[in-house]
Amino acid sequence: MPFLLRIIRKSKWYKAADAVESAPSDFPADPLADLNTKENKLSVWYVHEDKSNLERIAAAIGATRDFLVPLDYALFDYDLASNVKIELSSSDGSTHDKHVNVAWHRDLIELSALTLVDIARELAKRMDRIPEKEIGQLIATAVANGQIDESKLSKNILAKLEIG
Repeated sequence: MPFLLRIIRKSKWYKAADAVESAPSDFPADPLADLNTKENKLSVWYVHEDKSNLERIAAAIGATRDFLVPLDYALFDYDLASNVKIELSSSDGSTHDKHVNVAWHRDLIELSALTLVDIARELAKRMDRIPEKEIGQLIATAVANGQIDESKLSKNILAKLEIG
């Protein structure tokens, strides 16, 4: 089953992970700050069942930042969207990798506050982090493969990767 990925700040989610197990009705509010919506839409990324596109998505997202930092994310099952009656819409992402933007960016649309909490509960179950060093390697590989134009990278990332 494929996944949907949302970028998070893992430090906000530790209590949420505990709450999902011990007190599911008492979900903390802080993680919801990572689920900011616009026009009741939430930006997510489609990840293949085998996660074969995860590294490319991570490089694309990491390359948009000002600094090279770890990439915190959470996954939830693609099927959750249909189980909770969440509508998905393809839309262009805003990374420096055009293919990633077109092929794998999605919006969850017409969301309610309660649905957002349901999504947060699911995200709290599958949090992960790609370390800074690995993100740097992924970005460097994407640049070398022509997937990301190095001129789009911040000076801080360029200096850290020693390219450009």
